[in-house]
Amino acid sequence: MSRKPDTRLASLVGIARRQLNIATEAAASACGRSQETVSALEAGIHRMADEPCRKLILHYLDKLEHPVQQPMLPLDQLVEELARAILLHRIKKATELLAAAESGAQAVVLAVCLDGLHAVRISDPVSRRMRYRLAVEERKRTEESA
Repeated sequence: MSRKPDTRLASLVGIARRQLNIATEAAASACGRSQETVSALEAGIHRMADEPCRKLILHYLDKLEHPVQQPMLPLDQLVEELARAILLHRIKKATELLAAAESGAQAVVLAVCLDGLHAVRISDPVSRRMRYRLAVEERKRTEESA
């Protein structure tokens, strides 16, 4: 088993945490691991054991108001559920922004400012490394299926 986590899992766990504005300390306590372990997972440096990783994903799914009917699904399927939940959460936020746009100029300014204040970006070296690893993994999957 590789020490590096699946890049999609690592990316989505970090994206979900930032989307929910959850501190790494809170995420670590939700899965029973240290802050450093959660940070290393999100950065794609080290893999986390399946059970704490499952707890973390289920915690994020609950926070995104997208509870899973079968919590013992394989980790890959939980990652897919997390991706869906993040997408639905973003759609909900976009819908709120559009509703604000129809309410008038002041509501638009306030909604966009509040949304921008909650946006936290991944540092450049981490995002570059994750994009590169995603491309490499996708290329390997394509070669294996051919």
